[in-house]
Amino acid sequence: SMLAVAALASCSQEDVIVADKGDLIGFNSFVENSTRAAAATDPSYSTSGIEGDGVALTKFNVYGAVNGVNIFNGNEVTKGTAGYGSAWTCGAKQYWINGADYEFVAVVDGNKKDGETVITSTTPNDAGIPTAITYNSDGATDLLCARVERKKDADGNTDMSLVQFNFSHLLSKVKFSVTNTTDAAATNYRIVLTSAQITGALKSNTYNVGETSAWATVNTKDNTKDFTLENLTVNSAATQYHPTELLLLPGVNVNVIVTAKVEAKDARDEWTEVSTMSRTFNNVLGEGTLVANNAYHFAVSLGIGTEIQFTATALPDWNEDVNGDNKVDANDNIKLQ
Repeated sequence: SMLAVAALASCSQEDVIVADKGDLIGFNSFVENSTRAAAATDPSYSTSGIEGDGVALTKFNVYGAVNGVNIFNGNEVTKGTAGYGSAWTCGAKQYWINGADYEFVAVVDGNKKDGETVITSTTPNDAGIPTAITYNSDGATDLLCARVERKKDADGNTDMSLVQFNFSHLLSKVKFSVTNTTDAAATNYRIVLTSAQITGALKSNTYNVGETSAWATVNTKDNTKDFTLENLTVNSAATQYHPTELLLLPGVNVNVIVTAKVEAKDARDEWTEVSTMSRTFNNVLGEGTLVANNAYHFAVSLGIGTEIQFTATALPDWNEDVNGDNKVDANDNIKLQ
């Protein structure tokens, strides 16, 4: 893919398209609905797979053209290491030409390392700018994209200020919680969520980049994928959140299959399985579908002698209740500047 090639290319050489250098083209960025606080882990921005590491957007790939001539071809732009608010830099330096027209596209595929990209291909125009991005869902990697046009004004001047990329999440985030209505401390019975499986999610789709950027019309034929969350023990009536959040392609409704087992303490004070429960919930979003840049709370409630209950709630903020404590903390939302 173009991004994979760009990741391998050197970003240190200087390509100059005019003899007289003007102002250096610079970049800035923030993400709609913000990013995680440093104390929280967001799979959208994981750089190493280690919990607590790489929770902020630290790099993106930029494509750019001046008057239809390519000047950036997936070059990596990285955030400085001087702390919050440090500058974004790219070794591939280009300079503004006053009176020219510019187009820029920036792409983030979860800050994955080389060879781990979820972007399988990009379709460029004649200027090397992506017009379509094909994404294969892995359930854990976000996809963000932003496009900026700079056309000369009526006086023939070009805005040469920092190129501001206003990224938005192109996927939908799903979070699971489980409530056990049977208190293990009082009854010696506990619930173990064996699995919560999402079926009918999209496996792949193409994002069309342009003035009216949008995902392609959904094609579900031979294009669905199941995602499974496993093993969450719930001992009391307090709501517990599964540690994994799923990032899914939007545009489809999904089904959820909940499987759980009931365990009781035996004479040796050890937990022993005494029964199992399973229930399927079809089209959990009712008449709706997953929407890009939206978060969803899938809540499971179950207990001894009761049927498994399920509700799906859309959250107004991508980062709402990120700590699983049913409240939004002051540090949950930090915008990149």
